[in-house]
Amino acid sequence: MKSKYNFWCFYLSTFIQKIRTIILGCIYYKVTRLHHKFILPPILFLLLLVLCISLYQQRQLNVMSKSLLSTATSSRYIFFNITSDNLVKIPSIYELKAKWVQKKIENLSKKMKNILITKVSNLEDLPHPNYRVHIFYYAWFRTLREDGFWQHWNKELIFKEEDNEKDKLPPENIYSSFYPYLGCYSSKNTSIIDHHMKMIRKAGIGVVVLSWLPPSFPDSPGDILQRLMDTALKYELKVAFQIYFYTGRTHKSIIKQIQYLMLKVGDHPSLYLLKKEKKLLPVFYIHESYKHSSYFWKEILSEKGNISLRKTKYDGTFIGHLSDQNHMMEIKHASFDGLYTYSSGNGHSYGSSWKNWNSLAKFCQENTLLFIPSVGPGFSDISSIKDTRHRLKGNYYEVGWRSALSKRPWFVSISSFNNWEDGSQIEPAKSKKSHTRVYLDYEPEGSLFYINLTRWWVKQFLSSSE
Repeated sequence: MKSKYNFWCFYLSTFIQKIRTIILGCIYYKVTRLHHKFILPPILFLLLLVLCISLYQQRQLNVMSKSLLSTATSSRYIFFNITSDNLVKIPSIYELKAKWVQKKIENLSKKMKNILITKVSNLEDLPHPNYRVHIFYYAWFRTLREDGFWQHWNKELIFKEEDNEKDKLPPENIYSSFYPYLGCYSSKNTSIIDHHMKMIRKAGIGVVVLSWLPPSFPDSPGDILQRLMDTALKYELKVAFQIYFYTGRTHKSIIKQIQYLMLKVGDHPSLYLLKKEKKLLPVFYIHESYKHSSYFWKEILSEKGNISLRKTKYDGTFIGHLSDQNHMMEIKHASFDGLYTYSSGNGHSYGSSWKNWNSLAKFCQENTLLFIPSVGPGFSDISSIKDTRHRLKGNYYEVGWRSALSKRPWFVSISSFNNWEDGSQIEPAKSKKSHTRVYLDYEPEGSLFYINLTRWWVKQFLSSSE
């Protein structure tokens, strides 16, 4: 190691001496040809100055050389002992490069943050909600205080053995990367429902897609269905349904759920109806429809099916869930009216990948199907870190919206308003730290950032379709 440093020090010393010799030679050449009394003194002064500087540099080089031999012990850093009490550290080329890249990213992030904050600040509320924008909503949260048990806040988490037992439970620890601004709430709470519908209306969204499970399930919204519909009406919102996948989902149970919903709210003014063949029909998103074959769905959705809902009072607009590429033909053969991608994670599946939306839009156009891309602000399920899609201070959400609108769809769905479990929510969150973890938040943009950013994009969607 020392021989290597000696070589470089010797090389630098020789180089300085050669430069000094060349400079002195040039000056001497000029001086011998100038005899004017006013020119000679400045030239001599310059000669003296160059000599002094070169001698000083030679002295500093000697000091550095001694320091190299005494302190260099690593190939990653070179230390120059300028004084006995001060070491100047010069990083390696790799660290310099990493620092430069980091600074570029910080500058770009700061620039984009300023653009987004400027974009959503002082944005006026839309006079009317946009019924072409749908958002997935979940009313399955329960709390110990209001319901007697925890539901969906308390999925199994990983803790250390020394952690306090109460620190492992809600409300300190919840199954989410973020912490809700309203705290751990019960979806049955009337004030919570009202606040949620108000936020959705503030975002300019027109249709709440309620995730539905049969009333026999503990996380079913069946007992608050009427309350949700009434509150939606208060804020000029419409309600559609996502028939969520559940164990034992059969032809009979699906038809039974649709009959139940139509019996309860079929005449409610907040029920979302979509015109199809001169008839207004309710809209049903079918979650994970690909878990059943196209032959399964044809029995219900084809006019020739043995238990078809078509042209009956339980008919509707049925939207299939597309995940893989082969689901395109399955959805077509199953007689669905359209498809949606649902997941907010770009690249999680063929359907959720933005780069594939062009082919999906083209397929739907050629086969007279509705194409409903799903956008989201990010994805952060604590049980699947590798699938995380960072929010990037709103930039991820921006790209998703831009990708969706470039395909000129008639509808756009947002995943989600309050799916805290997979971290895709636009509902306001707050900073929170427990004894065992620190939650993510929306700072420094503020808790309402994604509500406001959604409103901006809803407005762009309106403008692009006019």
